[in-house]
Amino acid sequence: PKPRAKHSDLDAKIANNNVQVKAAKAEIDAQTISKGNVTRSALRDFLSMTDTDPDIAMALVDSVADAWAFNNGKRPEEWYQNIGELAFVDADTFSARVFDKVIEAAGMTTFDNAGKAVLTFAKTGNLTTLTHELGHVIESTLNPDQLGLVVETFGDGLTVGEYGDLSNRFKANMPLSPEELAKHNKVAEGFAEGYQKWLMDDAVRMDTPSKLAQIFKTISDWLHKLIGRLSERISSMDFPDALKDLYERVTRVVDTANVEKTNSSVIANAPTGVSHNLIDANNVTYPVTAKVMDLRNIINSHNTDGTVNTIFPPEFQPRTYNQLFVVDTAKKLNPIKLLEKNSGFATGPIIVNSSGVVLVGNHRSGAMRLAQMDYPDVWKAYEAELVTRLADYGLSEKDIEGIEQPVIVYTVSDADARDVVMTLRP
Repeated sequence: PKPRAKHSDLDAKIANNNVQVKAAKAEIDAQTISKGNVTRSALRDFLSMTDTDPDIAMALVDSVADAWAFNNGKRPEEWYQNIGELAFVDADTFSARVFDKVIEAAGMTTFDNAGKAVLTFAKTGNLTTLTHELGHVIESTLNPDQLGLVVETFGDGLTVGEYGDLSNRFKANMPLSPEELAKHNKVAEGFAEGYQKWLMDDAVRMDTPSKLAQIFKTISDWLHKLIGRLSERISSMDFPDALKDLYERVTRVVDTANVEKTNSSVIANAPTGVSHNLIDANNVTYPVTAKVMDLRNIINSHNTDGTVNTIFPPEFQPRTYNQLFVVDTAKKLNPIKLLEKNSGFATGPIIVNSSGVVLVGNHRSGAMRLAQMDYPDVWKAYEAELVTRLADYGLSEKDIEGIEQPVIVYTVSDADARDVVMTLRP
């Protein structure tokens, strides 16, 4: 038989709330499943003992590990070293006291003397339980610079060093005075509330400092990938409405392109067609070259919800962006105007620089992305028209093979980029 660990109910402090555990009996009789070197396979076996679908649960855990590894320059498998013990309660629930209230819990997180998480689950622990308990460990996905910014923003004068000391003592279940606990929780709760407001409120996103917004974007990107992975394992009928709503929200605030994939080599290696000239209102000629790109690799000035894309170089968008116009254009997307090979700038393919940044056609690009997301019928019409127009640009159907969201764009030299941007300036 496996050894059993006794988890006292007297003064045990739980995760980020100093929750006191009080079992129905004098103590929680928890069976230690794994201790010391917790591995991915051990965690999967542990979760298989609960009501959690192990495949879905591990998709969640893998996403957390991936985010942590990316932010800390480590391997995802090293994330499991943050967990010191897995313990199982052979009962549907156990009682836990949250300050002055007693609740029935299916899971809890404590921290051992080394600051490692101890995850304890009852039989009825499910995906919601796992998500909540992982939230107590998620702070580790922030690198030191990001954590410093969070403390500076929400700590009300607290220094990073002071917060680190409080956090370490907190995780080690060392006593904190009411004032110290309030300071500690102000950061955690402020960060969580700040992200929620940023996600839900367009005005808040517009006013959020760029560095903090980038942290929020990182979380959104993680959630976007996470829910996408979960959707691959859950049928559309069973996918929770709350996750559908969250997925829609994070989709609309994730950067308009996967910037890490958008670089000079992507553009340079894109299928290339013919070159010809565009002429501006002053009869100045600009040579352009037709290429096929994936719509997701184009860096637009604004996100699909109309908020500013903080990674877009502001000097390349001197004009006012009209989101209402973009939405209306998306609903009535005209493939012919987007694909006609002409000599001007007002219609036809959008124009990008060597890194995929839109120089002319941000409204067109925004409407195309919104149509692809929300109006599949009009987007299919664009895709059909694109196939008939490929030959006009010296391209063929072979050039769009393997590209999920193909669009035709014009590229210009970096030397001409700034002048091209100014061609349509009011």
